Parts: sequence; structure tokens; C-alpha cells
Amino acid sequence: MKSEERRVKSAEGRRAETRRTNTGTASTGVMLLREVDPDIKTPTADNLVYQNFPAMILGFPIMLLATLAPKKPWLVLAIAVGLFLVMNVLLFRSYIFKKKKK
Repeated sequence: MKSEERRVKSAEGRRAETRRTNTGTASTGVMLLREVDPDIKTPTADNLVYQNFPAMILGFPIMLLATLAPKKPWLVLAIAVGLFLVMNVLLFRSYIFKKKKK
């Protein structure tokens, strides 16, 4: 396979993988990946694994909150805002805790 073809197939696989991540359907993403890249010659299969793990870790607390929401909506709102703040501090920690140059 030529490098240009591989690059195009890799981009198609990434787009298919993004659709899988957005809908939350890992099995559909795997099927799309097998259609676009049947020999798994692009790095998209690795991206499938690496994107799924953080989505599960960050999404799990939200799923737990969904069961509590009908009983205590204000508590769920407070916890969700707290999770939002914690996740953003983790995400932007390099900007927040940047060392100042002397």
C-alpha cells in the first residue's frame, strides 16, 4: 500500500473512530474500523484503545450520578459542578501550575 493511501485510510479510520466515541458505541467503532482498515495497518486500532479508557474513567461518575438525579437533583448538580472543576484542573494543569520564569 502506498503511503498516501495509508494516510487517507488512517484519516478515514480516525473519523470513524470519532463517530464511535461521540455515540459511545465501541462495537460499532470496531466494525467501522474493520471496514475501512481490514488488515489493521493504520494506528487507528491503537487510538481505539487509548480513547476508550479515558472515556470510561471520566464517564463512570456521570453514570452513577444519573441514578441519584431523580431523588436529589441539587446534590447531583453540586457534584457535577465539582467533577467539572476537578476534570478541568486535571486537563489544564500545565497552564494552571506553570512555573514562572525568573
